[in-house]
Amino acid sequence: MQKTLLHYIENTGDKDLIFLEMFKSSLYQEFSFSEWLVHTPSELVIAHLKIDEAMEREQIESVRARKASRDITNVERRLKQLAEACRNGHNVMPVLVDAVKDYVSLGEVSDVYRQVFGLYREPIIF
Repeated sequence: MQKTLLHYIENTGDKDLIFLEMFKSSLYQEFSFSEWLVHTPSELVIAHLKIDEAMEREQIESVRARKASRDITNVERRLKQLAEACRNGHNVMPVLVDAVKDYVSLGEVSDVYRQVFGLYREPIIF
């Protein structure tokens, strides 16, 4: 496993797992829940968060239906407006509000941010 990837521990027993991890370092870093979600296998996330498989399927279908029913022309226009606002250093909040009203997804907004600003990589210090 690469040093930069998050690790996970899976309890395969029938009792609660208590785990304390300590490193000999003066560096303390927090990471976000979304970062954990991205780097943890989906089966483990579902088990850890106790997400019912039927609920997962229902939510996935709900998102697919919403994306299928939206006006793609408006979505593309809002994403272009967001990219322009980012490139020109303008306030993105009014654009984001309009984008949400047209059902632009968080993933699509994040894609624009990555395209315009790049992907931030925190320096690794050992």
